[in-house]
Amino acid sequence: MVIYSLASPRRTDPETGEIYKSTLKPVGQAYKTKTYDTDKNLVHEIALEPANDDEIEQTIKVMGGEDWELWLNALADADLLADGCKTTAYTYVGKELTWPIYGQATIAVPKKTWIVPLPAIVKTKADKKVQAYVSSLKALVTQASSAITC
Repeated sequence: MVIYSLASPRRTDPETGEIYKSTLKPVGQAYKTKTYDTDKNLVHEIALEPANDDEIEQTIKVMGGEDWELWLNALADADLLADGCKTTAYTYVGKELTWPIYGQATIAVPKKTWIVPLPAIVKTKADKKVQAYVSSLKALVTQASSAITC
């Protein structure tokens, strides 16, 4: 089983050497909310400007389906995929409260590209009978994660 569940700040394209940087911003419109600074024990308001097209494209390059496919190709080239191997990209949409900065923001856009490489992954790995999926599941909310998602 190969699990693709990536949140990363940057990626170097293995073919071109170009470095891409991801962004966590709203898409389409600015967003204002309150946040809690645990270091200073302070609640304050923050404002986030919407991502521009380049920031969205760079985030796709870091966390999108192309990267997933490249990882699987590298594993196949190294003969590290077992016969009947399964691969899935895990995600979750988060709570509605977080959608402006998570579920509908720049970090959500790459997830829409995960479906694109599925046919190629299955076809090019047919000799190994690889199965590929995208799995959107409910996240476990813990005390630590509630500080992040609320």
